[in-house]
Amino acid sequence: MIDKIYRDTYRINEWGSFGNVKTYLLVGKEKALLIDTGYGKTDLAKKVKLITEKPVMVVLTHGHIDHVGGSFRFKDVHLKREDLKIWMHHTDPSFMNEYFKTAPHHYQTPSDVPLTTIDLGQRSVEIIATPGHTKGSISIIDKQGKTAFVGDFINPLDTWLGLEESLSVEEYHESLKYLQEIMKVEGITKIYSGHNFVKMSPKIVEDYIILCEKIIHREIKNPKYKDKGICKGYVARYKRAKLIYKR
Repeated sequence: MIDKIYRDTYRINEWGSFGNVKTYLLVGKEKALLIDTGYGKTDLAKKVKLITEKPVMVVLTHGHIDHVGGSFRFKDVHLKREDLKIWMHHTDPSFMNEYFKTAPHHYQTPSDVPLTTIDLGQRSVEIIATPGHTKGSISIIDKQGKTAFVGDFINPLDTWLGLEESLSVEEYHESLKYLQEIMKVEGITKIYSGHNFVKMSPKIVEDYIILCEKIIHREIKNPKYKDKGICKGYVARYKRAKLIYKR
């Protein structure tokens, strides 16, 4: 399913083993930027061509399979170096067969993500590092659209810091403050994540900052432990923010 979320900006939905996942296509006058590539079960390149014939640059918000799976259909693909080991594991044939029961695809190693402003042609986007969910997680700031695309850095249902490769609450807290600073400078009014259809308010970033501070200062009393299989940890909530984290 493809839907237009605002001018020259599209969301493509795909369902798979880890629930629904979203990819986003930002179209400029000269080229387009594709944020993540989903599971790879559908022909994402064909869907992109239904929207634009312009050259497409792909940036992967992090290295997990539900975000990098369809990258084999594109040539200009970028991933932050810190997540390359995750990407290699998740695109390995044995991992693909275990979770998707499909023939493995041929993946080309992605190039490093440029942490800079990218000109799409009368449309500028900035790529920033937001480590937390994984060490190599990034977010994309659409300056003209006043929108932040954050991958799994913030999830409207719950954000996972309980993975083996996730960083500490303290490190996540620093990334949140950095994102909040950038958002204030750029006047960001809305946030989209890699999962769910919810358009988030920038206020959710403040909720996550406060929640992290409560965890750091041990103000969360007797948090419940939750085992979600690949994600295991303690659960804490504050207003719109919910974290699963390791101690």
